[in-house]
Amino acid sequence: MERRSKFDMSTVALRLLVLVLSCIRVPRPTAADATTPACDAALRSACSTDAARAHSPFAQPSCATCAGHHQRELKVAGCAHDAIQRYCAGDTLLEQDFCQKYYPAELVQRDGYPACADVKAEVTSNLTRPLPTLELGDASRPGMVFVHGWPDSAAEWAPQFAHFCYTGRYRCVAVTWQNFHPDLPDAPTAELEFATTLQRLAPTIRDAGLHDTTLVIHDWGSFLGYQFMHLYPDLMERVVSFDIGSGGHPNTTYQSVNQQAWAAKDSAPAQSSAAYWCAPCIDCAVWRTVWPYVSSLSMRELTPCGSGPCPGPPQEIPLLFLWGNTTCGKPRTSLSKFFDQSWLDFVETTPHGRVVETPGDHWMHVRAAKFSNDAIDTWLSEQAAAGAAFA
Repeated sequence: MERRSKFDMSTVALRLLVLVLSCIRVPRPTAADATTPACDAALRSACSTDAARAHSPFAQPSCATCAGHHQRELKVAGCAHDAIQRYCAGDTLLEQDFCQKYYPAELVQRDGYPACADVKAEVTSNLTRPLPTLELGDASRPGMVFVHGWPDSAAEWAPQFAHFCYTGRYRCVAVTWQNFHPDLPDAPTAELEFATTLQRLAPTIRDAGLHDTTLVIHDWGSFLGYQFMHLYPDLMERVVSFDIGSGGHPNTTYQSVNQQAWAAKDSAPAQSSAAYWCAPCIDCAVWRTVWPYVSSLSMRELTPCGSGPCPGPPQEIPLLFLWGNTTCGKPRTSLSKFFDQSWLDFVETTPHGRVVETPGDHWMHVRAAKFSNDAIDTWLSEQAAAGAAFA
């Protein structure tokens, strides 16, 4: 993504503005504010869907009811009453971000999409899978797995949940990486690596029981998805990728800013990066989420192509690549493109390969959601008509 020199005065002014705003912003709740790892583990055990069904196979009790059944264990684990209340209040990603940050009003007013409240009411949160998920749709339908980027989460896929899965055509499962879920405690440093994320993504897809699966990836999620394609080709039939390919010569100054945020454990620099790039959820850019930019952490043990990460996806899997032609509402330049013409040519050599330019920015699946979703629909329909696997 394009970024001017760190000494550009407009950038400095914007950082100062974000810093001032961060001083008055109500902090996003985190599990670490109210729980210990032992308490979190006990709450997960007591309040997971499976535990709830074990108490009542005919009617799922509330989280608070399940916690009540395990009062002694929760007390031993050090769970205070306010910790239980916070945990049982609901998934912050669903309650604070899904509609508020990632579901533009024009989807309903202009594009005829359902009200976000109606979509959200059908979404379930599952904190017990290897990676926490938001899920929607009939489990018998073809699956769609969504992998977010920075500084986002599973909530960034709200428009896709509405378009593909609220309608009953697909089963949506969106994952959230380590340290990106505000309701869960910080992961141990040893787990802050892409290799661990990949190792958890595979069983998450298997646990969800998905079939005929389309993998949908964005930003860092695209990089991660390309590695996943090499390691677990049996877990997807096709891939939709947003905005990140290979090649290009983008300005990466913002990455060093995020590295500084990690080193200082300070969210202000990370939020200045998110604000500069007009991210939908600036509040999401807390320091604990910038670990992907710290290569000494994130790239450890990542060797799907022998000695290191793969430069791109395998050629055998169908690939749709969508990219946005603007940056913060202005025409996009080469300084903000994480791909080049050779990447676009490669995409079109894959089975059913296609490149789609969209009238949106890096978050085109949010800000040009209808255009992007319609393009995906067309691509999927053409594969179905050609005899590709669709249930």
